[in-house]
Amino acid sequence: MRIKAIPAADVRPVVHGRWEYEAQEVGGVNGGVGTIWGYRCPFCDKLNVYESNYCPNCGAKMEG
Repeated sequence: MRIKAIPAADVRPVVHGRWEYEAQEVGGVNGGVGTIWGYRCPFCDKLNVYESNYCPNCGAKMEG
């Protein structure tokens, strides 16, 4: 009965989503404006410059 003595893990549920490809305008040097293309996470709303299996900011699993 040693297994019952081990406390349960404190984990968050896995969330699944899909990357949203879009552009974001950013301010440049001397007031110039530029555009960054990237992948936006639907859960944390952060823009990432590369597509991966998981969001590097919030850890959401991306499928497709």
